[in-house]
Amino acid sequence: MNPIKLAVLGSTGRVGSLIKDLVSTEFSDRFQIACELNSKTPLENSSGQLSSCDLLIDFSSTSSLEQILKHLLNWKLPLPVVTGSTGWSDTEKLTLQKYAQFAPVLSESNMSLGANLLFLLSEKAAEMLSGTPEFDVEILEAHHRQKKDAPSGTALRLGEAIFHGLKSRYTAKDSLQSVASFAREGHEKRTQKEIGFQVIRGGDLVGEHTAFFIGNGERLELSHRATDRKIFARGALRAATWLYGKPNGLYSMKSVLQQLL
Repeated sequence: MNPIKLAVLGSTGRVGSLIKDLVSTEFSDRFQIACELNSKTPLENSSGQLSSCDLLIDFSSTSSLEQILKHLLNWKLPLPVVTGSTGWSDTEKLTLQKYAQFAPVLSESNMSLGANLLFLLSEKAAEMLSGTPEFDVEILEAHHRQKKDAPSGTALRLGEAIFHGLKSRYTAKDSLQSVASFAREGHEKRTQKEIGFQVIRGGDLVGEHTAFFIGNGERLELSHRATDRKIFARGALRAATWLYGKPNGLYSMKSVLQQLL
């Protein structure tokens, strides 16, 4: 099998640089870097470069990816996309969904296999505890001081997994946004429906996420701690291997993890 030719958007960023390093070492038999794009690249002149690629990996920003997706649609160039960007606006989500009808897309807030296993385990724990009213749910996340979005995309993804597991507590009108508590102050007691989010920012923390299931006299904690950003790059390359050749549609790392398990 010939190596998959990659375009890397955000090639000079923290994870983008690690992807290039891993392609030259661990994944040299599967991939080849054919095109590098960053914030200084004039995208409108990149159709030639991108047409020689088999797949795009993105670790830039949702706004940068939205621009390139619009160009790919205009150029009628159905390039499969793996994106780890977070902090999507509603309009950016619509662009992503539109593009997923045109080409396969795998979008995930956290590309690490361990973090995605945390999502699955937390959802299962929530499902098993949903009928036990004394268990409350809180999510704690910690990242480096340069992290822009809060809560992180991973924390929100974890919240969605838990919300789905707790579905017996909610009505059809409820959503994660309607039951989430992002800032706790004042004199009101928490409700049983509530899923609390706490955020820590500081230093060079790569990323830590814990789901607390807190009962009377006991507490269950499910945690994932990232200590090396290579896990995100390695996960993205595994996702690219899985996505290549798939039908059009919007996918997540859950599919990749289920294949490995």
